[in-house]
Amino acid sequence: MIADYGNYRNYKIFDIDFSKTPKSQTNFGYDSYIAYYEKGYKIKIKNQNQPLLIYTKEIKNPQLGTKTIRTIYLIPELCKICGIDDSMKNDRNFMQNLA
Repeated sequence: MIADYGNYRNYKIFDIDFSKTPKSQTNFGYDSYIAYYEKGYKIKIKNQNQPLLIYTKEIKNPQLGTKTIRTIYLIPELCKICGIDDSMKNDRNFMQNLA
């Protein structure tokens, strides 16, 4: 997925969290993801009940010899699919619909 705002980073989605929505409280100080995107990016979330996508990243600290896992929640309506795997390429119906 590519986040369609900010720095347009690529994210490999690992899961979907059906218990969280854009109305959920963030773990970095905002009352909701809606407030975060409105304040930080001037983006209004249209579907406030959609589940959030989960991206996890392992951060290594070589000086301390430690690893921490950072979880990032993404809003699906602000992301675009990027990349097609081999099973998709070999699916004739998928490729016709994509075209």
